[in-house]
Amino acid sequence: MFKMLKYEYRRGIFSLFVIFAAFLVEEAFFLWATYSHEENYIGLSMGLYFMLSFACYVFVLIRGVYIFNHDLKNKDGYMVFMTPISSYQIVGAKLLCTLLTGVTLLVMIVGFAIANFQILLTEYNLKSILDMLKQMIEVSGTEGIKNALLEILSLLIVFLISFFLMITVAYFSTALSATLLQNKKGKTLISILIFIMIYAIIIFVADKISDLNSNQIQVASDILFKNLPLLGFYLVSTIVAYIGTSELLDKKISL
Repeated sequence: MFKMLKYEYRRGIFSLFVIFAAFLVEEAFFLWATYSHEENYIGLSMGLYFMLSFACYVFVLIRGVYIFNHDLKNKDGYMVFMTPISSYQIVGAKLLCTLLTGVTLLVMIVGFAIANFQILLTEYNLKSILDMLKQMIEVSGTEGIKNALLEILSLLIVFLISFFLMITVAYFSTALSATLLQNKKGKTLISILIFIMIYAIIIFVADKISDLNSNQIQVASDILFKNLPLLGFYLVSTIVAYIGTSELLDKKISL
């Protein structure tokens, strides 16, 4: 499985270099605006930074689904599924590759953000802003800080699991359309329709679960646990989609 993970990750190296180059161009623009004291352009460069960061999220999502779809439908890709390892390992390697790609981009994004913040602190003497933040933290107290951190952690966990849920459902939709249509045309359209239908059901159920927890008191002991039913539902749905995809690859799809 490690070799498969390594192979999958290396397939996307060029794309990562392209994204890194785009961030370098944005960083050069930011540095010019900062050291030239062009405040309007600083704001523009920061806007470009956030746009690139969001584009990275979209890229990780689309690339993961595209590679899986490509490998199922093209002769130069389907040999991946003919390797002497189980379909569970193949699908797992693709999911782990998506995670590793996301982590790589996240480290790059956070690295640029920290560097730029330090530059702004040095160039514009933003000590007053830091002092204001410290005062806000002191006013909030230990309990307020703890609640805020737990809320952020809870949201990050929900985001991560829901992200992988979206990918595994897309995998399952692609595998199911390939099973239903085999060598016929229209598999892409059918897989999109299946994905929309399944994900709409998941969102509907998730909304009902969220409504059940909406009236809970958000004290420090509750914040991390209020989303447990939703997390459990997302996690179970992800596992079901993963198993369904792997089983379809093993027994139903004619590769």
